Amino acid sequence: MNSVFNRLLILALVLVTLPLARSQDVRIAVDHASRLAPYFEIRIPPGSGPFPAMIMVTGCSGFHSERFARSYDRDGDLFVELGYAVARADFVRAHGLENSCSSDENVTGEIVPNTEIAKYIFATVAHMVARSDVDSDRVYLIGWSLGGTGIIVAMTNNELLTGRNIAGVLNYFPGCDDVTPWTAEVPMLLMLAELDNIKRPQYCRELVQNSPKKGLIKVIEYSDSHHCFTAEDTAVVTEPRSKPTCAYNPEAHRASWRDIVEYLDTH
Repeated sequence: MNSVFNRLLILALVLVTLPLARSQDVRIAVDHASRLAPYFEIRIPPGSGPFPAMIMVTGCSGFHSERFARSYDRDGDLFVELGYAVARADFVRAHGLENSCSSDENVTGEIVPNTEIAKYIFATVAHMVARSDVDSDRVYLIGWSLGGTGIIVAMTNNELLTGRNIAGVLNYFPGCDDVTPWTAEVPMLLMLAELDNIKRPQYCRELVQNSPKKGLIKVIEYSDSHHCFTAEDTAVVTEPRSKPTCAYNPEAHRASWRDIVEYLDTH
C-alpha cells in the first residue's frame, strides 16, 4: 500500500510543481515526498469539499512522543470539527529520527535542519493543493516550536513556497533567534509563552519589529505560561523556573484556541 501511495503522491507533486518551471523545486518535492510517504496522515471532514486545509508541523519530539501525541491528536480533531482537511508534516520520522530535540531525549544527537524542515513543508503543501477535495486558495500552516521555526524559514529564507496559496500561519512558541525577518505576504498569528526559557519570546518580538511585513503579524503572549503550554500530558507549571521548562497551562491553552478560531474566522 505504501509503495502505491508513494507513487501517487510523487506524481501529484510533480504535476503541481511543474507550473513553477524550476526543476530544482520538482526534485525537492519528489525527494522529500518519498521520505514523508510512509508517515503521511490526512483526515478529511464529513461533507462535500473542497475544504480548507490545515497542515500541522510537529515540534522536535514528533507527533508520536508520549508527552505530546494526545495533544496533537486533539488539535487535529478540533480542526476537522471546524471543517478543515488536516495533514501532518512529520519531518522527524521522515528524516529517519524518533526525536530532533537538543536534549537528552535525543539519543542520536541529530537535529533536522530548518532548511530541511522547510522542504518537508513544501512537499506537504504541494500534495494538499493538488487534491480535488482541498481548496487550494485556503491552505494554512500551524507549527509548534521547531516546526514553527521551520515554517518561518520556509516562508522567508527560500522561494520554495512562492506561488503556493498559503492563506495564513498559526505559530506556537517558535525559535526566532536564528531566522531572518518575516518577508512573506502571508498573515501570521504568533503565539508566545511569557515564561518560555527554551525559545525565548523576546527574540520573536525582535523578529517582528525588524520584519518588513510586521503589519501582517499578530503577536499574542500568554501570561504565566512556559514552552509547550499546549501539551496537556506535561506537568502544570505557571511560575517562573530557572531551568528549561516544558509545561502545560490550561488557561493559556484554552485562550490560544479561542484566539485561533477568531483568527481563522477573519483570515
